[in-house]
Amino acid sequence: MKTPVQRILRAALLLLAAVAGGAGAQEPTGVVEGTVFDSTTMSPLQGARVALVGTTSMTQSDAEGRVRLDGVPLGNHPVTFYHNRLQELGISASGASVTVDAGGLARVALAVPSSTTILRAWCAAESPRPDYSPMAGFVRDSLTGVVLPRANVTLAVLDASGRIESSVTGRADDEGYYRLCNVPSDRTVRVVATFGTSGSAPTVLETPSRSASFEDLELTLASIGEIRGQVRDYATREPLSGARVSVLGTDSEILTDAEGEFVLDGLPPGLHLIETEYLGYATRTDSVTIRSDEAVLVEVPLAANAIEIAGMTVTARGRRGDPLTDLGRRTDFIGRPEVDAMLPRSQNVAQLIQGANFPGLSVRDVQVR
Repeated sequence: MKTPVQRILRAALLLLAAVAGGAGAQEPTGVVEGTVFDSTTMSPLQGARVALVGTTSMTQSDAEGRVRLDGVPLGNHPVTFYHNRLQELGISASGASVTVDAGGLARVALAVPSSTTILRAWCAAESPRPDYSPMAGFVRDSLTGVVLPRANVTLAVLDASGRIESSVTGRADDEGYYRLCNVPSDRTVRVVATFGTSGSAPTVLETPSRSASFEDLELTLASIGEIRGQVRDYATREPLSGARVSVLGTDSEILTDAEGEFVLDGLPPGLHLIETEYLGYATRTDSVTIRSDEAVLVEVPLAANAIEIAGMTVTARGRRGDPLTDLGRRTDFIGRPEVDAMLPRSQNVAQLIQGANFPGLSVRDVQVR
C-alpha cells in the first residue's frame, strides 16, 4: 500500500511527464507562396514587404516579385504588403486573404492597382458619375523630357462644328502629373498645357467610353540651336572636304562640303562635344556651348600629327536665321603662355592640367606599383 508521500511523488512525476510531452509537441503549420506585381509598370515588384496580419510571418519579395512564408499557423489570414512605390502613387495596398491547411501550400497574388484603377479612385469623390472618363498624364519639355511642375492643363469639349461647348481645367502637381476628372465620355476634346509663357500644341482626341485615358503633353521651353563651321588644314589653311563632324552622344553627324563647311542643326541648348575626323589627320574633340535658338560659327583646324594646335575657335554667335555677330575668338586649348602662368601654383602635371579647366576633363592620381 502506497503512503501519502509516495502518492504525491507519483502525481508530481505524472504532471512533469505531461508538461514535457506537451512541450515537445509541435503545432501543425503550412506554407504560403505568392507574387507581388506592379500593374502601373506591368512588371514584378522587388523589395515589397509582405506580412500575414495577426502572425509573425513576414518576408520580402525577390527580383521576380516572388515571396515564400514557411511555418505559417493554420487558418485564414489577411495578407498585406508595403513598398515605396505605393507612397509615390499616394495609395495604400489592396489586401488579400489566404487559408492555410496543415502541411498544405497556399498561394496568394498581390498587386499595385493599375493606373486606371488608381485614377478612378482619385476621381471618385470629384466625379462620381459613371459616364465620365477621367484623363491623366505628365507635362514635359519636348527637348529635355523634364517634367514641368504646376503646369496648367485645359481640356475643351468640342461640339460637332468644332466650337467649344465646355471646358475642364487642372494643374499638374510637383511631379508634373495632371488629372482631369470631369471629362465626359465619347466626346471630341482638345487638350492644351501651358507653363509660364510657353504652351503645347493642341491635342485633339476622342475620349473613351466610361474608361480612363492617359495622355502625356509636351511643350517647348527652349528652342533648338545649330553649329556651323569650317574644317581647315592647320598648316596650309586649305579647307578639308569630306571630313566627318559629329556630336558625341547623339546621332548628329555630317561630312564637310567642297569648301570644308558643315552645319549641325537640331541641337538642344547646352554643352556639346564635337568630334572631327579626316583620313590622314589626327582626330580631335572640342567643346562648344550653345544657347536657346542660337547659331554658333566655329573654325576647326586639323593637323596631320598629334601636335599642339589651337582648338575649335568660336568666331561668332547669333539667333538662328539672323546675321551672326563676331564676338571675338575663343579656343579650347592650352599653350605655352598658359602653362607659364600656371607653373608657380602647380606642383605636378596633374595640378597643371586641372588648372587648365578643360570642359569634361577629370584628372586623378593613380599609384602604380
